[in-house]
Amino acid sequence: MSEICTCFFLLPLLSVSYGSVSSMYLYQKNLHKFNIQAAYNLIYNASLLVEQGVGSALAISGLVSTSEHDPLAFIPLDPQVRMQTSFVWKKNHLLSRAAEVFLDELKEVFTLPFPCP
Repeated sequence: MSEICTCFFLLPLLSVSYGSVSSMYLYQKNLHKFNIQAAYNLIYNASLLVEQGVGSALAISGLVSTSEHDPLAFIPLDPQVRMQTSFVWKKNHLLSRAAEVFLDELKEVFTLPFPCP
């Protein structure tokens, strides 16, 4: 295990609610070794706590700004954790124009395993 990952056993850790990607990683990697102090639902709120020095947070890359001008940094997990995401909506439900545009963008960006109505 890398030196960076080992430090997570000591630091107070913020983890997303049960059933999420980070909790999945933790359960696979001996949850009892981590110093989990809180759970969050919104990464923005967790990022504010991290910025104030409360602890570190497990999150998906790109959800919080980590540019050179930001006080936060993203350190990838090792080994890497991958996840599969699904987008669902109510069948035969009339979508708003904004929802239609969003769905069209998703269809363009992602390869769908089946035809989408």
